[in-house]
Amino acid sequence: MTKAMAKLKDAISQSYAEWNEMFSKDTCDEFTTTISFVRTTKYIRVMANKGVWGFIVNVHNDKVFAYGDLLKTKSSKGPARNFARGNVFDEYEANWTGM
Repeated sequence: MTKAMAKLKDAISQSYAEWNEMFSKDTCDEFTTTISFVRTTKYIRVMANKGVWGFIVNVHNDKVFAYGDLLKTKSSKGPARNFARGNVFDEYEANWTGM
């Protein structure tokens, strides 16, 4: 999971850099430093730029989702559980603004 989280962080940073081409590298580096992960009982909350970017399912026994599924943010405390937006162990598209 640690390698998958690092890959996700890189994908979010790359998306920001592509969108933000007109600004300096320092701006992109500053954004990258805001990306962090907070482990909770069931999820890993992905934080970016002082907000919740999305969630990663961090359990193997979820009734609907697989371990590593990427979920959109419903609120700062939990994900939207309608469908997965990808899985950190497969191919996915990460936008810097969220899932």
